[in-house]
Amino acid sequence: MLGHPVRVMSVIAVPGWLTGDYGSDRHLIANQDNLITLTGWKHADAYLMNDDVEKVKHYLEMQ
Repeated sequence: MLGHPVRVMSVIAVPGWLTGDYGSDRHLIANQDNLITLTGWKHADAYLMNDDVEKVKHYLEMQ
């Protein structure tokens, strides 16, 4: 669909909790303080450019 592979990972959000470890290569644990890490994942193939987001959004809307 996008012309390149996309890494999909789960996010566990725990507002108000201390999350010492931010997760692993497969899962991200986030609270209100480290939620910004959602946009700064460790792997380059986890990043989606704005046009990629629009393509995914359009695809999901058509389902």
